[in-house]
Amino acid sequence: MEIYSSINVADNISLGYCHFYAEVVRVKNAAEATATGKYLLLMFDELFKGTNVKDAYGDTLTVTEAFSEYENCLFMYRHILLK
Repeated sequence: MEIYSSINVADNISLGYCHFYAEVVRVKNAAEATATGKYLLLMFDELFKGTNVKDAYGDTLTVTEAFSEYENCLFMYRHILLK
């Protein structure tokens, strides 16, 4: 089983990655691994906290729904989304 995490994601100014973009890259890498059919553990902590609450909420629902379609994945997610 492989493990993918998005916990304590940092920006990388030298590569031109803001915090939000760094999170998107992590989610993209996890999605590509998921599509291979491997058994995966995906752990995310406050997805898209690099954007506003409304967008973070919608994007999180989209990502969660997409990952839920894969039977070989255990998806763990923690959030603090308040309106």
